[in-house]
Amino acid sequence: MQAFRSWPNARAHLAHCLDNTGTDYTIDLEGLLRDSQQARDLFKDELRQAQAFVERLPEGEWNITSGAVSTQYVTDSKDWYYAVGGYSAWEKGRAKVKC
Repeated sequence: MQAFRSWPNARAHLAHCLDNTGTDYTIDLEGLLRDSQQARDLFKDELRQAQAFVERLPEGEWNITSGAVSTQYVTDSKDWYYAVGGYSAWEKGRAKVKC
């Protein structure tokens, strides 16, 4: 684990894996978005797509889910690359449209 000292997320993910508990591991999404410009760009793009879709809806309350998944590998942070490698993103939420 000494080699992972400067990669806290990779270290935490590896430790969880080696603990072999079988429990889910929740990543630090805010940390990923803070540390990776790629992740921030994808997040903003997904948000723009959701907003553009909602702006075309008639007045009312809507549950929305994107029809496609965006997948990418983390190449701008070694810590996050070794922690998760890659990830998928899609929009899902509730929108209230008032005209």
